[in-house]
Amino acid sequence: MIKINISEEQKEKIEKIIWNDAITASTGILKELNKNRSAQFWNDSDKFHKLYNLLYDDNGKVREDELKKLLLSSKREMKKYIDMIGEFQEKEGEDLLEKIFKFDNFSKRKAAYKVLRIIDIAVCPYCNREYIMTIKSGKVKAQLDHYYPKKKYPYLALSIFNLVPCCSICNTAKSNLDTVKDPILYPYEDEFGYDISFDIKTKDGNKDYIKIIEGISDEFEIVIKNFSKDKKAEADRQIKRLHLGDLYNEHKSYVKDLLRNRYINTPKRIEEILNTFPKLFNSGEELKNTLYMSDIKKENWHMRPLAKLTYDIDQSDSE
Repeated sequence: MIKINISEEQKEKIEKIIWNDAITASTGILKELNKNRSAQFWNDSDKFHKLYNLLYDDNGKVREDELKKLLLSSKREMKKYIDMIGEFQEKEGEDLLEKIFKFDNFSKRKAAYKVLRIIDIAVCPYCNREYIMTIKSGKVKAQLDHYYPKKKYPYLALSIFNLVPCCSICNTAKSNLDTVKDPILYPYEDEFGYDISFDIKTKDGNKDYIKIIEGISDEFEIVIKNFSKDKKAEADRQIKRLHLGDLYNEHKSYVKDLLRNRYINTPKRIEEILNTFPKLFNSGEELKNTLYMSDIKKENWHMRPLAKLTYDIDQSDSE
């Protein structure tokens, strides 16, 4: 839902950390490939053989340049690997994850924590509901979802841009969804943006929210309207798979507070506060951030939970 924006400088730092981990860690992939180069292991199936030919030369030496490309590949490049190698059965995928692409080991190493700190996204990009900060000590961190599921495509288990920091609820809900066949939004490239929005649907369909504001009625629903063109199917699938409609309807009390806040702080009242405290706020938007205890600026939606919902309610035509 919320895009993970990574600058070129951040990308270079991440790539350096990942490659250094791959070649120096005791269970890093380079050492695992060197330990498991026997033809017997790699000739079990055609897909194994294709992977062997990609990662080893004719003399059985690891092709480090190809390994690096695999670990640092973009979504488009990952899809090329999938088209070339294909999908593994569950047992085959588990064998590769256990012996070569040891994601569980990687996820506990300092490299994973360092990358999460550089990405610096505070809220789950899939739902924008839960905080997922990684603290400096590394004792608490976001979960890492595999956009392309690791058991089906184990050779992408350590590809850094296949790893999406997220909350446990979204990671569990997404599970092993095959995003090759049924893609959802890819957070490093896609987002809900302005063409997908939250709205309030009352029982009678009107926009008079006074009963809601006064706390008299709970007879309303938070709906997600999808007007996107290029990514409509992916967004609809994400909404359904991650149960976003149901989850957001657990936040009715938050929406009530937003509506009250918006009702009380009319444009005239906003102007009065700005004039009273000219040194505290640079704009009405900045003041609203304080009033809502959120951040409605689009480039900051990734730093506050429910920020996208807050923005949409603030921009709605309710009175």
